[in-house]
Amino acid sequence: QVRTRCAHCGNGVWKDVSPALFLRQYRRSPKSVERADAAKRRVRVEVERLRQILFGTLAIFLGLGLAALWLLSPGAALKAHFQPDECRRLALTDPRTGQPITGVEDLALAPNGDTLILSAHDRRAADGPGGGLYMMNLSAIRSDPPILLRLDAERGGSEVFRPHGIALDPETGALAVINRYRAGAARVEVGPIGPTGWKPEWQIAADRLCRANDLSYRPEGLFVTLDRADCGPSLRDLTPWTGTGAVAKLTPDAIIFETDGLSFANGIDGAAIAETRAKAIRMDKDTRIELPGGPDNLTRDSSGALIAAVHPGLLRLFLMREGVFARAGSRIVRLPPGGDVEVLFDDPGGDLISAATVGLMADDVLLMGSATDSGILVCEKTR
Repeated sequence: QVRTRCAHCGNGVWKDVSPALFLRQYRRSPKSVERADAAKRRVRVEVERLRQILFGTLAIFLGLGLAALWLLSPGAALKAHFQPDECRRLALTDPRTGQPITGVEDLALAPNGDTLILSAHDRRAADGPGGGLYMMNLSAIRSDPPILLRLDAERGGSEVFRPHGIALDPETGALAVINRYRAGAARVEVGPIGPTGWKPEWQIAADRLCRANDLSYRPEGLFVTLDRADCGPSLRDLTPWTGTGAVAKLTPDAIIFETDGLSFANGIDGAAIAETRAKAIRMDKDTRIELPGGPDNLTRDSSGALIAAVHPGLLRLFLMREGVFARAGSRIVRLPPGGDVEVLFDDPGGDLISAATVGLMADDVLLMGSATDSGILVCEKTR
């Protein structure tokens, strides 16, 4: 029994009622009804708020997903000079080890126009034997397999040779090489190519050279690009519209900085500097040429036109190098003096060559290498 005030028995009169009767009377009282309605309204408001949060969150994730798909999709191929069926993969074998060559980061053509220098290091083989420098005649691209000469000498002890960007001095024939011999450190080694191969005569190392990327000879000397200022990950490199890259002149005794504030300074050829994050080539202080992607290494053809390897999607390239994707797109463009940008080769899905880092025109043949793919790609117009 429940003791409650009697509603019709006069003031101060209580009576015992059953719990069921007490609950029915409580539900019928005006105040209880008002309180119940207020509680229901609060529940409905809370449910509506949670529903809006849920649908808003789903909409945000859906939008981000669609944006990511759009950003990461290879897209349609651009109209290009060379078609896919005019290109073929050329497998290369190290004459010293007998192993396939992977990671042809850079290419250089000797002044005679018939000798090709290759810089290769498989970046994904962190515990591998390092890379190498190779030389081959252009006529060898029609051989199967092509004959290569290993230029760098064997290094004793635990030192590993990891060549990156290279440059040939058109006057002396000296070969300059960036050697990223260990993580977070690099040096530039310079020497002639002789009958027995390449032997450095001088070298320079410094903390700032940890981000040395590419090399080029100008009449006033040897120059290097430093893609960014910090050796390790840095938040300032993630800030939009900023850059910490630089270009410096190298001598056996000094590093003389010439240009800074570049947006990931990459390839260099003479005064032309590839700014990967800006998707442009800096021709001089006031002139930048926009490109359909982020430029990597630069070379020139026989007419003096710039040849640039271009990464169509920088986000996909980053995710590919982090192991999210197996391949990334490749694009090669030509910039004739005073002319418009011409697309020589386009492979947005990276089906023929993944993330090409260099393109080189030798006569009418386009050669491509990639820091993350095997061999080289050779494109010739069908006759």
